[in-house]
Amino acid sequence: MEIKEGWNTVLLEFHKQEMVGHLNGEVVNFGSTEEPIQAPKNQVTLSAHGTVSFRNLKVWAGDEESAHPDWEKTRKKL
Repeated sequence: MEIKEGWNTVLLEFHKQEMVGHLNGEVVNFGSTEEPIQAPKNQVTLSAHGTVSFRNLKVWAGDEESAHPDWEKTRKKL
């Protein structure tokens, strides 16, 4: 995993009770809970150690049909 100087791209995917984190196109994190995530959609918190800036932040809701095209392939590797 390489963190570039300057801007990096992060993609966080939440599917029922699983979460996958991508950094610059590489899977770097997988997490799961026993129950599906039930947090209200209007309460998103992004935090980091130190100073961080966000730009081009996009948040959207989707169903299984609109999941990331590589979701199942990535999930099987994890």
